[in-house]
Amino acid sequence: MLRNNPVELIGINVSNFETSLIFYRDTLGLEAAWINDEKSTAAFNAGNLYLLIRENPREASSGGARIYFTVERIRSMRSRLHDSGVSVSALINDAQGESFDFSDPDGNRLGLFEPSKD
Repeated sequence: MLRNNPVELIGINVSNFETSLIFYRDTLGLEAAWINDEKSTAAFNAGNLYLLIRENPREASSGGARIYFTVERIRSMRSRLHDSGVSVSALINDAQGESFDFSDPDGNRLGLFEPSKD
């Protein structure tokens, strides 16, 4: 369950990764927690959470931000949501952990994230 779980990161889709990286890092002055040029993603320290940018031109102009909640046992949570009739994305696995996306009944985009154990 999501009781008292902190928001880990807020994801923003961008149309051009390099331009956005320069904007958030150099223009706004956010400290990069990590940058993955290969996947065109970066996370910035933003207080008690991360601001994630991910190149996704199709969704960038739609105001495609997502709120990610930190969970344990992400695979069981994904199955639980799927079994409840929620359309869930494929599981994304990278060095930072695993995540997947879904929408609430009003179409607000959400995601669950489980940090890697390393």
